[in-house]
Amino acid sequence: MRAFGLLASMAVVLASVACSTGDGDTSSTESTEPGHPAESTQAAPPAPPAPATAVTDFRNVKIFDGHSDRLSAPSNVRVKGNRIQRISTERCPTSRGPR
Repeated sequence: MRAFGLLASMAVVLASVACSTGDGDTSSTESTEPGHPAESTQAAPPAPPAPATAVTDFRNVKIFDGHSDRLSAPSNVRVKGNRIQRISTERCPTSRGPR
């Protein structure tokens, strides 16, 4: 009976050694699943430059702040991309881009 336990232990040790890829390195450059390509070792191409963010000015708008039951005095609002950049009762300065 004792020999059977020793034999079972040896089988487990040998099975674990056979499953390893050597030197403890478990990474592989080849795909182990059919239909899935191996991981590329090349660096990904650089991302394209981000498009210029659009700036939109709204003039003489009345703003509801969500708290008061009244609208604001006529205001000017600048939106850059999808975010409000500035709210003012004064005219928003024009942005001069490269010509």
